[in-house]
Amino acid sequence: MLALFAAVLIQATNGVPFAAALDQVAAERARDQKADIVLEIGVKGFALLKPIYIDRELQPTGAGKLTIRGAKGMRPKIFGSVPVKNWKRVKKKMNGRSDVWVADVSALDPVDQLDALFLDGAMMTLARYPNFNPKMPYSGGWAYVPGRWVSMYHFPKPEPAGGRTEMRVGKKDWHNWAVPSEGRIVIFPRQRYGSSYIRIADLDRENMMLKFAGNLCDVPRPGDTYILSGFREELDDFGEWFHDLKEKKVYFIPPKGKDPNKCLVTVPSVNSIFCLENAHHVSIENLELCAGRKAVDTTQCSFISIRGCSIHDMCERAIEFSWGHDNELRDSDLFELGRGVIHITGGGVTQPNTVENCYIHHVGKLDHVSPAVFMEGYGQPRPPLHARVRGRRRFLHVQRQRRRRDRDSAQLDLGRNWLCQVRGLRSACVLQQQPRALLRLWAEPRLHLRQRDRARQRNGVQDRRQQHADRLEQRAVLHWAP
Repeated sequence: MLALFAAVLIQATNGVPFAAALDQVAAERARDQKADIVLEIGVKGFALLKPIYIDRELQPTGAGKLTIRGAKGMRPKIFGSVPVKNWKRVKKKMNGRSDVWVADVSALDPVDQLDALFLDGAMMTLARYPNFNPKMPYSGGWAYVPGRWVSMYHFPKPEPAGGRTEMRVGKKDWHNWAVPSEGRIVIFPRQRYGSSYIRIADLDRENMMLKFAGNLCDVPRPGDTYILSGFREELDDFGEWFHDLKEKKVYFIPPKGKDPNKCLVTVPSVNSIFCLENAHHVSIENLELCAGRKAVDTTQCSFISIRGCSIHDMCERAIEFSWGHDNELRDSDLFELGRGVIHITGGGVTQPNTVENCYIHHVGKLDHVSPAVFMEGYGQPRPPLHARVRGRRRFLHVQRQRRRRDRDSAQLDLGRNWLCQVRGLRSACVLQQQPRALLRLWAEPRLHLRQRDRARQRNGVQDRRQQHADRLEQRAVLHWAP
């Protein structure tokens, strides 16, 4: 340990593993509660078998600041996943492909389908139908089973017997999948309104019906678009993979020119790279957090700062600020995420949580619907909550959010009963390649009363739109009809 101005410097190097350096931090904090501590990581990267856990014992209220950062001139890469090794090429052709590799994951003892598979820190595609389509730029190349536009105000008459728990598939889209539980579906039961990402529980092969493990957000209708993924029969394109839970094996078609034995292939091992509970005054700086489920998960924390980081290829939301205040995400790049970027709950009018000057793009890779920034709160009987999203020249840059169809939009969700302060929205919010930008307000904040009044005026044309949708449906050729 070296003296660095008023702070104590602890270094994690090739000779001092990160876990040992963190133990030194705990010992120093026990010795001096008020000392500022800097944990500097001087290695290129490492994978985690368990999360980096910081609680009130390590960083109690009133303790000195703890800074975890990359060494000067470095941005260490921290993986929230563990390597999968010893890949072997499958001898027989699989789904007509001779370039399928297989690896045994029994040592990981998975009890459920794996969330994701990463190649050198980049998330690969779970085997899916239909395949990636580079000709759909607005959706980032993600195609859907073709559908027809149906008004969101139209409901099936009569509703299907299974309601929200099952859906019929058209003949040309039915592939007679062998193991139903491998499958998942992303579906938009009311286009431009609701969506669901849910597991498949069973198949009715006689009637070509999918039975879901839970309820969809709405009743599926003919014409709604969807994606099927996870089935072994859909493993037929570069970069796709699937997990055989029974045999405890992973099958993978690497991208062109890639050998999985010469690359770093990993699967998620921890729920979050950083897990903070009741911790205070922690700064995470100049790190690359990737290939995991979440990057930072905080609960009832304050003065947590994430600055100058690159966070990408996560299965879930990258960051959770739950019931804390004075937490911030600044000057960071966040991209290629399975769901959204950040979920903020809590704060105060004078102690807001802040997202500022971040570059956000390519989110919703798994569920295809999550908003980049999701702010949520509850009103009475608790006091009003407050969060602030602001920036200088550009506070939120959303690019090509993969959502519904190629002409759909990115969105910023504001939860119920918020005192919302969004500064410089017109000039600061840049939506690239989004023909339909959407700001969805769950409540009616004072900020947007004019938009509310205009929306109420537009509701008067709802009946005419419904009549037009009915006429379209009469002429439509339904893609999932048996």
